[in-house]
Amino acid sequence: MMKKKLQTLPEFNDHRRKLYSQDGPYLNGIECPICFYELYDINDGTVMCSSPPQVSITCFQCKWSGTRIA
Repeated sequence: MMKKKLQTLPEFNDHRRKLYSQDGPYLNGIECPICFYELYDINDGTVMCSSPPQVSITCFQCKWSGTRIA
């Protein structure tokens, strides 16, 4: 049985830093539940301290907004 290659902690952290260092909102690959366009993460560096942690998302096409798990 082949063991899958796992990321190292520095690789994972570098990837997450790149995502959160972008200016402004960025596409997240999630489909809008209303109009089916791609949703944006609203990147202001804020993660809600809920359980599980959440991030604000929005659709600029139909103006829907909500949250996703961080």
